Amino acid sequence: MPYYLKHRFDPDFNHLKRKPSEREDGRLDHYNLNYVQNVLKGDVLAEWQEVSEHDAAELDQRFLYPKKVFPKGARVEVNPENPDQLLAADDGYVFYDAGHIRVKKLLNVRQDVDFSTGNISFVNNMVVHGAVSTGFRVQAKIVLVRGTVDAGTVTALESIVCEGGVKGGDKGVLDAGKTVKLNWCEKALIHAGLNVLVENHCLHSRVYAGRRLHVRGRFMGGVAFCHDHACVEGGLGGPGQVETEIALRYNPRLLYKDRLIIYSLRALRARLQQCEMQVAKGKDLAEEFAPQVEDTLQRIATFEAARQRIWERIQASERLESCRLAVPGRAYPGVEVSIGPAFLILDQDVENVHFRYEDGEIVMGSPAI
Repeated sequence: MPYYLKHRFDPDFNHLKRKPSEREDGRLDHYNLNYVQNVLKGDVLAEWQEVSEHDAAELDQRFLYPKKVFPKGARVEVNPENPDQLLAADDGYVFYDAGHIRVKKLLNVRQDVDFSTGNISFVNNMVVHGAVSTGFRVQAKIVLVRGTVDAGTVTALESIVCEGGVKGGDKGVLDAGKTVKLNWCEKALIHAGLNVLVENHCLHSRVYAGRRLHVRGRFMGGVAFCHDHACVEGGLGGPGQVETEIALRYNPRLLYKDRLIIYSLRALRARLQQCEMQVAKGKDLAEEFAPQVEDTLQRIATFEAARQRIWERIQASERLESCRLAVPGRAYPGVEVSIGPAFLILDQDVENVHFRYEDGEIVMGSPAI
């Protein structure tokens, strides 16, 4: 009696021949092409089934075997509790390699992330050898982008390295659970649970660093929040009193969550306005859109309550004296520095200085480091 190897993944999957997924309304989603087949450690990849000679004739002949011998490749294992099942031995993506089922931990995307790949979500580490194009998202445990990130989104459970830089157009986002390292950024939103390192300039961006921020070039325009220390080597602010702010000690993670809620509230209020306009047009439309108005109002109330809870937790801690901002280069007039409840706005150029909290005020000293 032959044995049939039933797969829990598509054995003919080819990432070079992707098709758009279909939305609930029947339209094609060209942003999500299912680039990779994710599996988690312990997932069942394939299992044996006994079949009759008659049934075997109707099955894919490639996966009929005279004996139960799994075509095992790297990072797969037989289930010790059920020898008829083949399991993933690690998180990664599953595929056939030279006739063997294999799981690989590192995903190499050897091109730009765009309409040819769609958004990519991966359960382990990823290297994007090109750019992340406008409007597209990548997500993984650790992400390395060798090109630039345009107005796209990169999310990592642990760390992000962007060798090219970020040209955000006010829409580019890097969001990592631990660290972010990038070459440069312009008009972007950067968030790291621990540290942010910018090798060159950071212009007109919002930066949230859970512990430390280090900018080796100039930080000009925008705002940065970090909990412990910040160092801006190449200059802080710019000529013409460009609005530039660095705030220390307030919890950046909570401030970042608050910012995301603000974005959601803006979208909900815009939706509410559209629904109320439809309701005002007449009885028929009122009956259709009234439930949407009620649902949107409830969601707005939920987000506003969440904001209130967040701000109850956003409080400066007691150890304000340990915070420090170092500026080895020049800091320009108009720059605002805050440490906890204290703040200082520069009214003249200063160079090679540091800022610290002392007796309820921000004190400036020299040298920077």
